Amino acid sequence: MSQHLLSIRDLDADTLKRLVADGQAFAKQGPTHRQDLLQGQTIAMLFYEPSTRTRCSFELAARRLGADVLNLDMQSSSSRKGETVADTVATLAAMGVRLFVMRHEERAAIDAAARALPDGCHLLNAGAGTRDHPTQILLDLLTLAREGHDIQRLDLSIIGDLRHSRVVNSWLQAIEHLGCHRLRLGAPGVFRPETVPPEATLSDTLADSIQGAQVIMALRIQQERLTKGTTGENELFHEHWGLNEARIAEWAPQAQIMHPGPMNRGVEIDSALADGPRSLILKQVENGVPARMAALAWLFSGDKQR
Repeated sequence: MSQHLLSIRDLDADTLKRLVADGQAFAKQGPTHRQDLLQGQTIAMLFYEPSTRTRCSFELAARRLGADVLNLDMQSSSSRKGETVADTVATLAAMGVRLFVMRHEERAAIDAAARALPDGCHLLNAGAGTRDHPTQILLDLLTLAREGHDIQRLDLSIIGDLRHSRVVNSWLQAIEHLGCHRLRLGAPGVFRPETVPPEATLSDTLADSIQGAQVIMALRIQQERLTKGTTGENELFHEHWGLNEARIAEWAPQAQIMHPGPMNRGVEIDSALADGPRSLILKQVENGVPARMAALAWLFSGDKQR
């Protein structure tokens, strides 16, 4: 059987903790350290949606582990001629590619690719539509751990475009495994989720959403997923929900700020806050590489045991 990472739900609590610990070990080695854990392996990057942070960090992670990296431009690939995702991954597997890092607007396409792979090949979901983004959660957990936070004692607030966010969905899956002292979700109108799990509470105002929080995660307003009649909500969001230093100082003066990026500056977050001393945003970017090193190494680790 091939080992895949399609969702945080594919991991149990012990494996999730192990991946964070492995990420910490890789982080301590520093960005110039190289390993041969994946020497001789070829990893293909299949990004059907635009990406900067995720794609670059996966490529750096693969190279630091000694793998060869095959970058495909999906805009000029045979997918433009009608080739299916399943045919693409099967073709590359026949060429000797053994791990696929894939981002797609539809989770069904990720699942189809996983089914099409022969035994011994692995697929890692690098972001699927509005549903899953497992390695974003790994890097977030790694960032919190390196900042000294214990997730089970954490007062965490997540605000922004909750309805269209694969990040919040994956966070909720992680909290099912790990627990969280207090999780509050906050969003207005069209950005509110359709359902709220028992692990979280949904607040109606920014003040209620972040009062006393230790960590506040702002989520991007996903312009590309909004319908034409709702794009004007951005201005209203910034007026009532946009994070700035004054609001944080009043309601959550000890809070640190996170954001999965890319940011809409002046919409969900002001530049002074995003670039200020309480921001962990660039640390999240930094931790993306060791977190993804941990995920890639884990996927291949089962091969050595078989």
